[in-house]
Amino acid sequence: MVYLQLEGNTDETSVNRYGTALYECRAGEHDFLNFSSNAAHRTAHQVQFAPNRAFIMPNSPLSLHGVAGSQDGVLRKTLMTGYWANKQ
Repeated sequence: MVYLQLEGNTDETSVNRYGTALYECRAGEHDFLNFSSNAAHRTAHQVQFAPNRAFIMPNSPLSLHGVAGSQDGVLRKTLMTGYWANKQ
């Protein structure tokens, strides 16, 4: 994921709200193919939003992440690509 920019009615808290939150996750604890509310998860760490910052992580059931907050009238623009690695 590459953060491009925040648009709209931003303030000094926006970079924290729109960064990537990493949630505590143990093997088998969550179904990573089904989205769930961020409020149901405990934040382990949060990476602040910064334009032109890339965030790379393995695509696995242990990489539970999301956005911890939002604001009315603010849009986070990102460029995201996904991948799957299969064992043959």
